[in-house]
Amino acid sequence: ALYLQLLDDRKLALTDLMKANQLYFNKTSELRRTKDYRGCVANLNGALLARPKDADALFQRAYCNIGIGQQNAAKDDFIAAARLNHEEARKLLTARSIEW
Repeated sequence: ALYLQLLDDRKLALTDLMKANQLYFNKTSELRRTKDYRGCVANLNGALLARPKDADALFQRAYCNIGIGQQNAAKDDFIAAARLNHEEARKLLTARSIEW
C-alpha cells in the first residue's frame, strides 16, 4: 500500500504482495503439518486480506475450518473457491450435491 500511495510504484507493490502471499502459504503448510488449524485459519485470513479472490487460500482455509469444527465456514470457503474456478472445490461440492 505504501508503494502505491507514496511512490506510485505498482511493480514494487505487486512484488511485495506476491512475496507476502508466498510467506503466508509457506507458514500455512507448516501449521497444517502440526495440526494447528486455528493458526492456519488466522494465517490464511492474512493471505486473503492481501488477495481476497485467491481461490487456493479459500480452499486451504476451508480444510483448516473443518479441522476446528467450523463446518459452515468451510462450506462457505469451498463455495467461494468454486465460484473462483477452483477445480478441486468444484469437484468436492459436486460430489456432495452442494450447489455453488
